[in-house]
Amino acid sequence: MLNVFICDEHRDDANTLINTIKKLKPNIRVAGVTPTQLENYNFDSGPSVIILELVFERRSGLEFARRLRRRALNAYIIFVTAHVELTLYLLAGNIVPAGLIRKPLHQSEVEKVVNNVLTLCKEAGDVQYLTVNISAELIKVPYKDILYLEAFEKKIYVHTKAKRYGYYNTLTSLAEELKEPFVRCHNSFIVNGKWVKEVNLHDMLIIMENGAQLPVSRGFRHDVAERLADK
Repeated sequence: MLNVFICDEHRDDANTLINTIKKLKPNIRVAGVTPTQLENYNFDSGPSVIILELVFERRSGLEFARRLRRRALNAYIIFVTAHVELTLYLLAGNIVPAGLIRKPLHQSEVEKVVNNVLTLCKEAGDVQYLTVNISAELIKVPYKDILYLEAFEKKIYVHTKAKRYGYYNTLTSLAEELKEPFVRCHNSFIVNGKWVKEVNLHDMLIIMENGAQLPVSRGFRHDVAERLADK
């Protein structure tokens, strides 16, 4: 289920946002939260929309948003503020805002912005992505476009038909994130079964549709044989 978190120190505004969204979309979970609760939340547990006050009394909303984005790579962040002059800063710092709601709040604007973002959530839910962080830029690579992933010299290289992306991560964490049709075949490789042309367990090789030949290690042989049995 989609979670919508409202983080606004102004209680009346927070309650207005919560009530408006609950009436608009009664089938989603809406909750008022504090900045500390957001910092401690596990954003890997499901899709999220965050409606965040841009100016807090005791902290910078922009700086908090930058830290939050590093933890919540796939969350949609909507800012709510009376300080429209600060919105240009949202385009910097790798925050990637999904929308802006101005104060004082108007129901029609809240509904319009939230509806637009919920539409994006639905479309994104239909297409799964791997989010990679390269030089402070977030890039979403559709799972369906990934041929295989390679670990080399402390970086992960995401190979697609058109491009290769290199960024810092580990195959262990990716193996937990990526489900079917991805299969780990080696300490250094995860393949997308959709693009596997042939499995040759005699020579311990996987042949990809683009001609790449990837090794199969003994530790992953059984899993490869079971999950890629039709190749």
